[in-house]
Amino acid sequence: MAAPKSAFWRQVSTLTTKNLTILYARHPASTIYTALLLPIILTVYLGIGRNLNSPQNDYGIAEPRPVRSLRDGLAAADGSARDTVVFVNNGLAGGEIGQIVRGG
Repeated sequence: MAAPKSAFWRQVSTLTTKNLTILYARHPASTIYTALLLPIILTVYLGIGRNLNSPQNDYGIAEPRPVRSLRDGLAAADGSARDTVVFVNNGLAGGEIGQIVRGG
């Protein structure tokens, strides 16, 4: 089991040396740009910029309204092409949901 540990530490040492060499060899301005400015610019662009060129939409924002009762919903759909009511218990038989689906 000693071989994977030494390989692990050898890899960590190699990557640390590589990163420190890049850090010291690069110009400070390019390091600041790559490490600080570029991530902030990309975050702003991806988070906010996608809404700049899109039309105004209000999906999901509306005035609250009460939920219709089942009786009112069925009465509103009466006479339309929507004449099927489906009850699903999702495998939860034997409880309160099963009683509602069976009509009891």
